[in-house]
Amino acid sequence: SFSAVSGTAVSFRDPQGKLIIEPSRPGNFCQLVQSSPSGAKACAASNRAAAKTAGLGPAQARKCHAGLYQYAAPIIVDGQRLGTIVMGDRPKKGLNKEQVHKLVEKYGLKEQELGEAAKSLALWSDKQMHDCIRLLSVLGNSIARICYQEHVLRERLGELGTLYDLTGQLSGTCELGETLNGLAESIVRLTNAKAC
Repeated sequence: SFSAVSGTAVSFRDPQGKLIIEPSRPGNFCQLVQSSPSGAKACAASNRAAAKTAGLGPAQARKCHAGLYQYAAPIIVDGQRLGTIVMGDRPKKGLNKEQVHKLVEKYGLKEQELGEAAKSLALWSDKQMHDCIRLLSVLGNSIARICYQEHVLRERLGELGTLYDLTGQLSGTCELGETLNGLAESIVRLTNAKAC
């Protein structure tokens, strides 16, 4: 959905920049560049680098090896980056014949085919870039909030499960030794301690 709204390719990456899911909506130009093994390798490295530029701050812009712009926003929970959303692969201004020719020679592509794909690239206007960066940041923050809420919910469910177990142990037996052993086991599980 985000890819459809922004009109760009979008991918989710782990903290090291590796793909979590395949990018959505890669454009014709990028598909042509990636059709050669060396072009695919350069694109993968460029996307990993874009993901790594997103530290713990706001969305960051980066120009890829082919002259297109990518934006990366971190997904942060409790001060730790869980991953990055990378979007982009559009230029600020059209690619000229010299830029296309360099890519053709570097990756062994067909000049006319890549030239036509370069002409059809949608350009980033300043407003579009600003809006997409804001949307990207909102999306990253929303995902982070959902992750945090899920984490808190899992903790609460664990605590409720432990309380249920403790209640059963306290009401299930009248023997002190058995009750204390059960409580000690529950405390070890709950606190992840080595012994109690």
